[in-house]
Amino acid sequence: MVPFGLGFQVSSSLKSPTDSREPPISSENPRAPVKKRKSPRYQRQQPLQLRRLPRRLPRPFSGDSGVCDLFESPGSGSGSGSDSGSGSDSSSGSDPSPRDSPLDLQIFLDYGQSCYAFRKGLESQFHPRESLAQQPQVTAESRCKLLSWLIPVHRQFGFTFESLCLAVNILDRFLTTTPVAADCFQLLGVTSLLIACKQVEVHPPRVKQLLSLCGNAFTRQQLCNLECIVLYKLHFSLEAPTIAFFLEHFTQERVASGEAELSDAADAHALAKGMAQLSSNL
Repeated sequence: MVPFGLGFQVSSSLKSPTDSREPPISSENPRAPVKKRKSPRYQRQQPLQLRRLPRRLPRPFSGDSGVCDLFESPGSGSGSGSDSGSGSDSSSGSDPSPRDSPLDLQIFLDYGQSCYAFRKGLESQFHPRESLAQQPQVTAESRCKLLSWLIPVHRQFGFTFESLCLAVNILDRFLTTTPVAADCFQLLGVTSLLIACKQVEVHPPRVKQLLSLCGNAFTRQQLCNLECIVLYKLHFSLEAPTIAFFLEHFTQERVASGEAELSDAADAHALAKGMAQLSSNL
């Protein structure tokens, strides 16, 4: 009977560690042994040296790029002051620095006119006409009550006048497309304000805060569903030119042309905003 075995034969060519050493270098063996480095990929690397940036940005050098001309006063580039008595004037501090000098509004006058013409052309597309013509349950009195409630709400949150104007525009445009029940009209006003704040504000209000203003008469799911319906009906067109943009443009134009001082223009702008809020309830 043949005993069970692996059947492997030990090769006679195997050598011990002492025998496996390479022979010394000679004329018969010209190849020298290669000395390998130990773990080259795990070497310790030097920490990355980060360079600290200066706190203040360096002042741009004067050249032919025209960048410095935007931030320098009109009299700073003249050569008459530098030729005669430049040392005494610079030491006394009579020459205003570019940081303190106001930016000339005439530089951006062309951009303002182009933006005004573009927004003026879009006004007819976003202007709602006869928003209550297809509303059997919503009347002009209920709309006036809703807007009279939205005005202090947007002031309480600290939202801009642009958000209020856009919310009224979204509300009226939706009323021209879809009939709304009387018990859901307040929810539509809150939803319009939420959409407008998402478009304009940096930090829009939370849904929980808006629902608490309604006395928790509506749920979060109802508000989210109505938001989707409003966006679908308006085809996601939310860049409507509002009265807030035109008031801001006319105010800046008066200041740039020199027709009014900055304080007088600000007072007139605040008065115009108040009149616009009162006229939106009509």
